[in-house]
Amino acid sequence: MSLQLKFLLLIGTLLLAVVGSVAAAWWSLRLVHSEVATPFRSVTQTLGELGRIDARVGDVAAVLDHGANGPSGAARAPTAEEARAIAEAAQRARAHVSNLERDDRLRQRIGLSTWGAIRSRLNAALVDASDWAASGEERSRLAALRECRDLRELIENTEARIIDDAGRALEYSDQVRSTLAWWLGSVFLASALAGTLAVIFLRRWVQRPVGQLREAAARIASGDFTYRLAPEGADEMSRLMGEVNHMAGMVDRLQREAVERERLAAVGQMVRRIVHNVRNPLAGIRGLAEVTRLDMPAGTEGRENLTLIVNTVDSFEKWLNDLLESTRPLELRPRPVPLSAWVQGVVQTHLPAARSKGVSIEISAERAPESVEIDARHLDHALAAVLANAIDAAPGGSAVRVVIAGAAPERRFEVRIEDEGPGVPAELRERIFEPHFTTKAHGTGIGLAIAQQIVKAHGGLITLDEASKNGSESHGAVFRIRLPVSPAQTGTKLVAENDHHGG
Repeated sequence: MSLQLKFLLLIGTLLLAVVGSVAAAWWSLRLVHSEVATPFRSVTQTLGELGRIDARVGDVAAVLDHGANGPSGAARAPTAEEARAIAEAAQRARAHVSNLERDDRLRQRIGLSTWGAIRSRLNAALVDASDWAASGEERSRLAALRECRDLRELIENTEARIIDDAGRALEYSDQVRSTLAWWLGSVFLASALAGTLAVIFLRRWVQRPVGQLREAAARIASGDFTYRLAPEGADEMSRLMGEVNHMAGMVDRLQREAVERERLAAVGQMVRRIVHNVRNPLAGIRGLAEVTRLDMPAGTEGRENLTLIVNTVDSFEKWLNDLLESTRPLELRPRPVPLSAWVQGVVQTHLPAARSKGVSIEISAERAPESVEIDARHLDHALAAVLANAIDAAPGGSAVRVVIAGAAPERRFEVRIEDEGPGVPAELRERIFEPHFTTKAHGTGIGLAIAQQIVKAHGGLITLDEASKNGSESHGAVFRIRLPVSPAQTGTKLVAENDHHGG
């Protein structure tokens, strides 16, 4: 997952937490308003209107009760003041009824059937009270008084029921409050978790990789080019770590190559000086031997010894030329060479050394190509270096096997050298091809390094395998030299031709 996608997911999580918090708060307000505030406001208004109606009915009932106190306790006709009080109370009661008639919520709070009963009894009480105020009939007063008492009792029962409903509403409001508290707590925990995850992921995705990159930059700047980062995942930071590792490897390789070039340049200069200083005495020795040999009779022992001196000097001169040639850049001039004959020729030069140790050399070919294009002059040194190491490592009475094999589909061939020696320790396998690394008391450590250089120049590969890959249970080492049949497969031919024309 890319770093951009990770941050998008993180921001999306935070946005969801914020949206959830806002939605929870909005829903809470709406729920409190619809389930608690509005019902309680309705209860308050309903009880207020019913209380006002009850008060007006009480006023009418008080006037009606007062009308019974005539002379000697007899009923009497209402006074003008009592008639006016009844009319005013009736007008106010009807006004309160009109207020309730205009608000459906209040009527629903009272109950439609209850409201109908209250309204009808109020009308009956007011009509009877008005009749009494107009006619003074005792029958109308008593009927109105009875209606007022029944109406007030109905209003009291209705108020008690509304108050009881309000109590149940309070209990429900407690449940709503608990639900809101739980919901808001969940949203808060989710937001806190999202924030914590954001901090953790930022540390993991950005802060820690940046810290590792800074440490790597400091280590590399101090000259520690072997320091490597450990990328995790496949995001941009991990790819950047991989690129830093690659850069450090390239800088390390370039630095070692620069040191190696300087060392080789110094060695080359020294070799050229030695060759120059040795050639003059050799030329004098050869010239003196030639002149002296001409004065010696043919067939004498002295003449043969002088001939041997001349041949030895010629061999030494050839060796000096090869040594001087080795200090120059490697130039390949591939030519068609019979593969088996070439390998046998290299093996032939090592037979005396093998016989002196009691070691035999066995050659076998497995579907090997008849002819290959190689620079035998250079590749001789590579095969000879590996073969010499195998002979040195092989115990007396054992055999060194040289196997030539071919791979037709890949157009490649292989020369495999197997010995029955102690093998190469696992901790040294990675270093045996390094220049000047050797485990021999009198070794130079350049044989396998030069062999690797020559094989790579041919577009091939030289490796050390375990002895078990040979199908044998014995100890030993197995060196494989894999090369293309034609250097044109790797571009070596073009380089060789350029070198040839430029030489």
